[in-house]
Amino acid sequence: MASHVQTITSEEDALTFQQLFITSSLTAGDLPPHSTGFSSFSNGTFLDQSSLYMFPDEKQRKIHELALISMVIASSIKGFQHTNIVRFMVPLVRHYTILAICQQAASARSGLICTTASLGGNGSTSVPKFSGMDPLVLVDALAVVMGQEANELCKAGCMMFRIIWETTISFLGSKERASQLPLYEYILDRVCALCYERPWYSKYGGCYALKHFLLKHMSVRWIFNHAFKVLKAMLFVIMDLSGGLSSGVIELAKDNLNVLIKTCASPIDSTIEQRELADAQKKALSYVIQEMLRSITSPHTLVREEAMHLLQVLAQTAGKTVTEIATPHKGILEEMICTRKHKLIQLPPNIQIGILDCNTFCTTLEPPLFAIDTNNPDHMNFFNEVHGIAETTDLQLQKQSCYKGLESLVPLKKSCLKVLAAWHHIPAFRPKIFSALYMALDSTDIDLQECAFQCFDKYKVKLTTIIIFKTYINC
Repeated sequence: MASHVQTITSEEDALTFQQLFITSSLTAGDLPPHSTGFSSFSNGTFLDQSSLYMFPDEKQRKIHELALISMVIASSIKGFQHTNIVRFMVPLVRHYTILAICQQAASARSGLICTTASLGGNGSTSVPKFSGMDPLVLVDALAVVMGQEANELCKAGCMMFRIIWETTISFLGSKERASQLPLYEYILDRVCALCYERPWYSKYGGCYALKHFLLKHMSVRWIFNHAFKVLKAMLFVIMDLSGGLSSGVIELAKDNLNVLIKTCASPIDSTIEQRELADAQKKALSYVIQEMLRSITSPHTLVREEAMHLLQVLAQTAGKTVTEIATPHKGILEEMICTRKHKLIQLPPNIQIGILDCNTFCTTLEPPLFAIDTNNPDHMNFFNEVHGIAETTDLQLQKQSCYKGLESLVPLKKSCLKVLAAWHHIPAFRPKIFSALYMALDSTDIDLQECAFQCFDKYKVKLTTIIIFKTYINC
C-alpha cells in the first residue's frame, strides 16, 4: 500500500510542499463560487469535482481500496480499538485528507496545475500534475464499509469521516471554507448512492452517514446547496422500504428530513453580509417545496404522508402557513386537483388514492390552497365521480377493470370519504356528502365506519343531524 501513496521524493518537492501550505493563504481571501448541488464547481480556487484526479490503474486502485476496507473493519472489532491498527489508520486518514486539500484547494495557487497546451492541447483546460494513489479511494472504501450489514461498522466509518473533517478544518480554518472542498461533494455522492442500493442495510449506512456526519457538521450554505439531492435520496428510502423490512431505516430517513427541512426553513438575517446566503436558501427552498408538492400526490402512502408532514414543519419553522409557501408553486398540482386529463376510474387504485388524499390536504389547509368551483364542469365531474365510488358497492366496483384482483377497496373508499367531508362547506354538495357518510356508517366494515364517524366529528357535524338526515331519506 505504501508504495502507491503519494510521497515527497526529493528535497525540491519537499520545499514545494512546505511553500504550498505556508504561502497558499488557505485560511484567508475571498471564498470561491459555491456549488448548487446540481452542478459541480467550475471556477475559482477549488477544482471541479468532475476533474478530480483518479488513479488510472483500476485493478491496483481496487486492491488499495480493499486494504483500506480491511483496516477500517479491523479497527471496529472489540479489543482492537487501542491497538496498532487504529494508531496506523488515523494518521493514514489524515494523510489522505492533506493530499485532497493539496489537490483541490492549494494546487491552483501553487503551480501544481498545467494546461493542455503542454500536452498538445489548446491551453483552455487545466490538468493536474498528479500521480500515485488518489485520496478519493479512502472515501470509496468508507462507503463500502458503511454499506455493510453489520451496523456497528457505521460508527467506525463515521469516526473516519470526522477525522477527515477535523483535518480539513485545521488547514482551511473554518467550517464554511472546508465545506467548499469538492471532496465533500464526492462524499455526498457516495453516501447518497448507498441510499439507492437494494439492501436495507446499505440504505441504513447512507442515512446514518447523513445524520451523524454531513447534516451535523457541514455549513448551512453547503446544506442549502445540496438539500434537493438529500431530499430525493431520503424520499426514495421511504418509498423503497415501505411495506417491507426496514429495521429503523425509515425512521432514520424521516429524522434526516426533519433536520434538513428545519435547517433550510430557519429564518436568516436580511443583512448585506447574509444576502448571498439568503439567496442560496431561497433557491434551495424553491426546489425542496416543488419536490414535496409532487410527493403529496405519490401513490406510496408513507411518502405522501411524510411530504404533507414536512410541508407543515417547513411552514411552522418559517413562521408562515402551508398555503403561503405552496402558492408560488401551485401550478404543479393543478392537474391533480379535480383531474381533467383522466377519469379516476381510468387510473390504478394507488394513484387514485394519491390524488384523493392530495385533494383532501389542499382543501383542508387554512386558507385552502385550492377551492372547488360548482360552476366548473371539471370540478363537478370530479365530485360526482368521487361520490359514485363512495356509494357504489364493492361487488359493482370490482367489475371495473382497474379494480379486478384488488384485495380490498376500503383504503380507496376511505380516501373518497375524507375528500367528500372536506367539501362539506359547499351547500350544493351536502346532501350527497351526508348520504355517502351515512352509508359508510351503516357498513359492515369497521374501518369504514370509523372513518365516517371521524369525518362527522372532525367537521363538527352533530349526530342529531345524522339521525334527522336518516329520517329524511327513509321517508
